[in-house]
Amino acid sequence: MSKLINTTSQILVWISAIAFVLLYLTLSYYNRLASDDIVFIALSKNQTLFQYISAFYQTWSGRWSCGSYFYIITNMGNSFQNTPVYIFLYYFISLIIFIYSIKSILHFSFLKFFNTCLDRSTLYLYSILFIASFYYFTFQCSEVWWWVCASVDTLQGIIFLLFGMSLLLKEQKNKFHYFLIFLSFIYVGGGFEIYSLIVESFCFLLFIYCVFKNQSVFYTLRKSTYTKGILIGIISLFFSSAISFSAPGNRNRRDAVTKELSLNVIANKQNTLVEISKNIFSEKKYILAAGLSSLWILLGMRLKKDGNADKKIALKKLLIISLLPFILSILITWGFQILLMRGYSIPVRAWTFSSFSLTFFCCFLCLTIGYSFQFQSHALDYLIKVIVPLSIAILLSTNFIMQYKYASVYSRAYDQLISKLIDSRSDGRIKTIAVNKLPESGMLIPLDIADDYIKIPLKEFLDLKCEIKVIE
Repeated sequence: MSKLINTTSQILVWISAIAFVLLYLTLSYYNRLASDDIVFIALSKNQTLFQYISAFYQTWSGRWSCGSYFYIITNMGNSFQNTPVYIFLYYFISLIIFIYSIKSILHFSFLKFFNTCLDRSTLYLYSILFIASFYYFTFQCSEVWWWVCASVDTLQGIIFLLFGMSLLLKEQKNKFHYFLIFLSFIYVGGGFEIYSLIVESFCFLLFIYCVFKNQSVFYTLRKSTYTKGILIGIISLFFSSAISFSAPGNRNRRDAVTKELSLNVIANKQNTLVEISKNIFSEKKYILAAGLSSLWILLGMRLKKDGNADKKIALKKLLIISLLPFILSILITWGFQILLMRGYSIPVRAWTFSSFSLTFFCCFLCLTIGYSFQFQSHALDYLIKVIVPLSIAILLSTNFIMQYKYASVYSRAYDQLISKLIDSRSDGRIKTIAVNKLPESGMLIPLDIADDYIKIPLKEFLDLKCEIKVIE
């Protein structure tokens, strides 16, 4: 009976992981440029990468690495209609890097701490579950994951940070590995200011601890095989973030925002953001996030069953330490808003590192629970191993089916709209073209064609001479 329960549990957990991967790939395939994506791609028209980044750096933001990534993604196709192909490749490659990074970090952690070498299927399974949990824990999920111009900084900053860390943990490295470490931390430093501050603060605290509290660790690290990679990563991060923070565009953007605030132009937007920040935990998706994290209890139970030495006390200490990134991210993000933004509420997506570190803490907490507690009751064992995974699998599968329906209908209507606009250029007699409002987009960021903020740059990019009228 016990063997049947364990087998059923494993199948259900895999169904949950597969359901998330299908959701991710489906939304990646049907995702389309929207909102500020259109504005930025219009600005990049007829400009080289250097020209685009230079103008962006001087006038708007110092996020030069993620700006370069966005330019490459959106300018690889020969036409605007080919862009979805490269968007899908962008998300597919991101998922591969994400899974590889988490798998490598988990392999290193379990090998060093538990003296256990987990099989590849288990490592891949829990890597996907971690990413799925992070996806649903993300405070502003749609913007962080599916708004392309936002994902290149908020999401990719975390992915490249983890990729760089996974390479640092390799004992045997060649020149190509060091080059990738250099690129990864260069990207983090030049991609999102808050991330670089959090990582640099964490490195500083770790350095202080090693020097004054545990000097043996510091001296051991100096002679280890990891030293060269760590130095390359830290130097790259500081160098890149220095370039980002010194951008004239940061000051210009802040002054523009301050001026708008004084004119009460964005008061409504600010109030909306405040309301979102007050209600971020009221969404049902956090039930899924917590459920996915709870599946790590099963991994903790497995580690305990494998007969490793008792590590309950050490796990509890590590659990407390795992809170540090979460606390640090909250303090730095809050401090960034108070000290640098002059009263302007930063978007909820700026708290993504907090949602990531919260995911890390919750998964580690559940792993510790599974390892530390004995579940003697057959009913409780059945609940943890079958009922919970079954519920998560059903919810994820249902969400996948629902989002597939929304995204597929939306993307077809989007493509028809763009084709209709492009075809209208051949007839100079058309003065006004009537288009339908796009349908519900689900988790994807919608294109509001009625908004002049989007309509004007879209017309410029597509070289439209006629006006666009939206039929309500």
